[in-house]
Amino acid sequence: MKYSISVKQEVYKMKVDGLSYKEISFQTRIPYNTLTSWFRSKNLSQEQRSKLKHPGIKYSYNMKLFETPNALTYYLLGVFYADGNVHQNLKTIILTSKDLDWLEAINKVVCPTSNIIFHPKNCSYSYLRINNKIIVDWFVKSGCVPAKSLIVNYPTNMPAKYNSHFIRGVFDGDGCMAMSKPKKGTYVVNFKPTIVTASEKFFDILTKVLNANNIKVSYHKSKEKDHYSTMYIIHMCGGANAVRFCEFIYKDNNICLQRKYDKYQEYLNIRKEEILNIQKRRKSKS
Repeated sequence: MKYSISVKQEVYKMKVDGLSYKEISFQTRIPYNTLTSWFRSKNLSQEQRSKLKHPGIKYSYNMKLFETPNALTYYLLGVFYADGNVHQNLKTIILTSKDLDWLEAINKVVCPTSNIIFHPKNCSYSYLRINNKIIVDWFVKSGCVPAKSLIVNYPTNMPAKYNSHFIRGVFDGDGCMAMSKPKKGTYVVNFKPTIVTASEKFFDILTKVLNANNIKVSYHKSKEKDHYSTMYIIHMCGGANAVRFCEFIYKDNNICLQRKYDKYQEYLNIRKEEILNIQKRRKSKS
């Protein structure tokens, strides 16, 4: 099958952007072998070969975000702690998620000229890729290391004033907002934010930071068949305590995973109605 020059130019652009042959083949439906034949050295100019050796160099990254770290920077650190993957070459870091809007929001502040990529094996997932050695070095020095799941530690050099932003990032990646209907004989909706980690060191410091901010936690360990290690499941139980946790992480909120924040707002509305109903019942009994 013959392909037009415009198609080849678009494929070349995707390759310069850092996509692999498999990713390009998945998105364009062009056979893998056909793609590799186009990129043989004899078919490319010297300028094209140079660009392919340094994919992603045309992107304009927000370097100030990492040269002078702020609340947004440490939110991103929490996000990548949870869902990021640092390549062993220490030159690339990838963030994968089903929440495309969230990835696009993060991409907009880190590198608005790059593209979100659909996962080649699972279309429900997308990912953003950062190909910048300076930025990746910052993440690694801040504790976001390769193969981190079991060994990651709470950031030691992070100013305490950024704890809430960092934890919001971790929660957006590895947390959930659980809300269930009232149990029989009760009127109160059960609301329970939860964070999951496989690192005992991270679990230990995280719970201490939460306790220091007047947030009570309970936890249990789980080792399910599909997990290769023990998971530490941290709960912020109790209506008022759960709200304190949410108030803590969403204070001065500059970016977050919207669907989780919306769940919190939904609970606040339900909680207001619960309080009014309790007050009415008390009045009726008096």
